[in-house]
Amino acid sequence: MRISYAFVDKDVDGRPIATGLDACVGIEQVPFHKPLGLLGRVEEYLHDVIKVMRESLSRILQKGIQDYEVHKPRHLWLNDYPSQCMLVTTQVYFTQQLETALAQAEAGDKDALKKYNQKQVDQLVKLITLVQGDLDKGLRQKVVIYWVYVR
Repeated sequence: MRISYAFVDKDVDGRPIATGLDACVGIEQVPFHKPLGLLGRVEEYLHDVIKVMRESLSRILQKGIQDYEVHKPRHLWLNDYPSQCMLVTTQVYFTQQLETALAQAEAGDKDALKKYNQKQVDQLVKLITLVQGDLDKGLRQKVVIYWVYVR
């Protein structure tokens, strides 16, 4: 990742502030939850950049988990969050949904795993349809990354 900057007109030291990060894969920006002054020694403010990046990604991840399949279907939700957060969220929900299906099967629902498999197939078909459409480079890379990691 590289740091994206917003320059402050009259900072005390005339130094920039970091407002987020640009990912090296595709076109993806991760905004910081607060601007970060890049003052002092570089090794000190880079430590602060890492801290703010982690805090920002944590907040984005929490929101992603809350919003998953609530306001939009998954194949459209993918575009709203950075790749790291998207991957973690989908794996959290995959685990929860599979555990639910296994518990239902154990409780006597013989079709629970078949139903969950069909849900997975339906979601995959929607992703395939999405990729076959006209996507920008960043979203296309994100969907491909998702496919690679969930296989």
